[in-house]
Amino acid sequence: MSLASDLPSTQIFDKIAPKLDSSESAKQQAIEDINGVHAFHLTGDGGGEWFVDVKESGQVGRGEWFVDVKESGQVGRGEVPKGKKADVTMTLAAEDFQKVVDDKNAIMQLFFGGKLKVTGNQMLMTKVDKVFALGK
Repeated sequence: MSLASDLPSTQIFDKIAPKLDSSESAKQQAIEDINGVHAFHLTGDGGGEWFVDVKESGQVGRGEWFVDVKESGQVGRGEVPKGKKADVTMTLAAEDFQKVVDDKNAIMQLFFGGKLKVTGNQMLMTKVDKVFALGK
């Protein structure tokens, strides 16, 4: 099942999931390097919410986008799974999301330009390039 929305930039999540599932050592290395659950709330056309869990499970999912690279190594679309919470949530326009995926400096430019809202552990925002590197 594809995790991406109609927005081309969200295809990165379809690439992260297989990387985390490719081997236990790859997942554990990502968890060691990133150690956080990143949630992405994209506004506007093509928006939605994603998660990447590179903290415990190494999962990717659908809905609100999240990346758990802390425990599970999980990527998903939807809200962070029940019983968990995002360590950092980033809210930005769907049209700006591709900039963040393509350019590791864009996140700071958007943040300081007021186009990116961050809640939770703001230091984890600086590791978002490592999250997206999993899908490249």
